[in-house]
Amino acid sequence: MGASDYIALGAVAVSGSSLLLAIRAERRADRADKRAERAEKRAVSAERRSLESESRSHVAELAVIPQGHEESGDQVGYDFSVRNLGPAVVRGVVLWLRDDEGKDVSSRVGDPDLVLTASDPPVQLARTWLTERRMTEELWVWLRYADDLAEYTVRSRTRPT
Repeated sequence: MGASDYIALGAVAVSGSSLLLAIRAERRADRADKRAERAEKRAVSAERRSLESESRSHVAELAVIPQGHEESGDQVGYDFSVRNLGPAVVRGVVLWLRDDEGKDVSSRVGDPDLVLTASDPPVQLARTWLTERRMTEELWVWLRYADDLAEYTVRSRTRPT
């Protein structure tokens, strides 16, 4: 083995070492990139949770409380009160009854100027009268109201009694 063979062998060893160092550097860079991606995902998730929490603090939730009914001849009227259970201020509550098919079957009652906060007691609404006699099992209470985020039209979980 001559000097040139040792030089060639040394060059192969140096290039092999360089190749191993390059592979290790590549792996470290990949791991750093993956850590940065995970950190970004965690930051995005935290921001999303923060926004969801903030938006929930601006959402109103109304409770409908049946207050009975009255029959007058061939007409039936139902009384309800509403209470704000959510943290947001509620404005302009309107209430009416719909049947199972989605047809409005009563007068709409409420007050466009009504404002309810979470600390307010329940507010009695005017009596809503059925436009035709129906079984109460077929009826649902519907509400329209607004809070700081939007205007809502929703079916309550409450049925008239």
